[in-house]
Amino acid sequence: MSIPENLYVYEFLYRGRSDGSEAWHLQLGQKGTDAFGAALPVGPMMTMAQATAAGYGVPEILSAINTLVLAEHEALTALSESQSSDLTAKAEVITKHESDLAELSEQNSRLIADLTNAKHQEDTLRAALSQEKSISADLREKLKAAGLAPIEN
Repeated sequence: MSIPENLYVYEFLYRGRSDGSEAWHLQLGQKGTDAFGAALPVGPMMTMAQATAAGYGVPEILSAINTLVLAEHEALTALSESQSSDLTAKAEVITKHESDLAELSEQNSRLIADLTNAKHQEDTLRAALSQEKSISADLREKLKAAGLAPIEN
């Protein structure tokens, strides 16, 4: 079925009946605007017989709908696959960044431990130096009290 360029299927309603009979109607829309810029009105509702006589029978309508739906389905499937590939690539990048972050975190922990140890050693050396200065001052005082001259460095 070939719908003229300026016409489109505005509404297609198909209902089956419990007795096996069918009922449906069709309305065609017309693309464009009138002289005042308003959208052209939708055509009248056509019965089965009127639509079939105009070349819009059920097989033709369903074939056109199936063709359009299939094309849309294929386009959406391709888009979905493309987006899925993009998401997979982004997930791989995120996983790599998480791994890098974990490694940096481990390095940071080791550096903090090294700095803590260095600070402890510095504090120990400062305490030992302070104690040595105190002992040295006491020793000088005792030498002086004994009348002995201290040895100068």
